[in-house]
Amino acid sequence: MRANLMGISLAVFLVAACGEPQGLPSSGAGDEPVGFAVVCSDYGSSQVALLQPDGLTPAADPLIHSGSQEAGLVLALSGDVVLPTVSVGQDVLVIDRAHGVLTWVAPGTAVVNRQLSVSQEFAANPHDALEFVDGRLLVTRYDRAPGEDAAGDDVAVFAADGTLSHSISFSTEPGIRARPDRLLSMGDRVLVSLNHGSPDYMDWSAGRYAALREVDGLWSVDQEWTLPELRNCGGLAADGDRVAVVCTGTY
Repeated sequence: MRANLMGISLAVFLVAACGEPQGLPSSGAGDEPVGFAVVCSDYGSSQVALLQPDGLTPAADPLIHSGSQEAGLVLALSGDVVLPTVSVGQDVLVIDRAHGVLTWVAPGTAVVNRQLSVSQEFAANPHDALEFVDGRLLVTRYDRAPGEDAAGDDVAVFAADGTLSHSISFSTEPGIRARPDRLLSMGDRVLVSLNHGSPDYMDWSAGRYAALREVDGLWSVDQEWTLPELRNCGGLAADGDRVAVVCTGTY
């Protein structure tokens, strides 16, 4: 992907009770999705539902919700959960922002196969997770621990066994955090959007996004772009070599 081929577009969205459906991968029988997972939340409680490929018809009872006590579920869901931008595994990956935990749920049986804390003893507020076929993970950690040079406000890299390998930080001006948000794989690079705002959410600097690249097992920032007229840039989508960045502005 070449930087000069990227097209940037702006979209505005309204927060709704249910998020955008996330397509579930097929089981090797073609490229068509076998259905969709959708999160519904009032930020007090949440549930993840499965829909038929038409995106409208429920496929079953809710897959998992805040009151679930399925075997393998060590920590119940909070009221603030999201789905990853891209899903690659057969399980439904649920990102619990409030608890800082990733949960993998089998769509056919609602069995919780795995949970992973990405917080390392602080409120990480993960916003996205990109899972590779070998089990490694990139996770955007929106918040950080208190103190100078503290963990967080980064993209954390986890090995297949769930151990933290290393993290990727971003340069910021005083009083502003990078606020890494969504992740999108494009060829041999991974794009990450940066909300680029203050800790109290009152001030927003110019929107940014960056490309990450892995060299000899270590991920680092390969290139960054600043969008001077835009603020609070989050969602990412791609069409070939073109990229759309969703920027919601200040609030």
